[in-house]
Amino acid sequence: SGHCVIMQGIKQLGFLEGTHRQTLTKILDSKLTLSDNDDIVIARAGARGQVGNGKAAVIVYEVFCNKDVKRNFSAMAQTTGFSAAVIAQMIADGTVTTRGVVNGEVAVPGDSFITRLKATGIKIIGTQR
Repeated sequence: SGHCVIMQGIKQLGFLEGTHRQTLTKILDSKLTLSDNDDIVIARAGARGQVGNGKAAVIVYEVFCNKDVKRNFSAMAQTTGFSAAVIAQMIADGTVTTRGVVNGEVAVPGDSFITRLKATGIKIIGTQR
């Protein structure tokens, strides 16, 4: 994507290390400002592996969340708190059946989690290629 190309160029130019990183941070801070009452969460995660039929695939999820002014929830509160609440609901309604100390990636069905988290208003885009 465009962002990846830009970040690779910045990396190749050395702006992610040492004093160059400090310069880049100052420039970005001056251009990417939010007011004290605003926040935003942007996250991207991907995995490369094989899907159920053994075919190679890359799966990427992108999360976008702004402050919810009507409900007075910061983007950070939504992405962390709503995620925890969704998992608690999934445990309560029997969707999550694993007990004990386990990795969430193993215990929580991903598709159900994403569907429920989207219902809170958090924007999640998943792509597979």
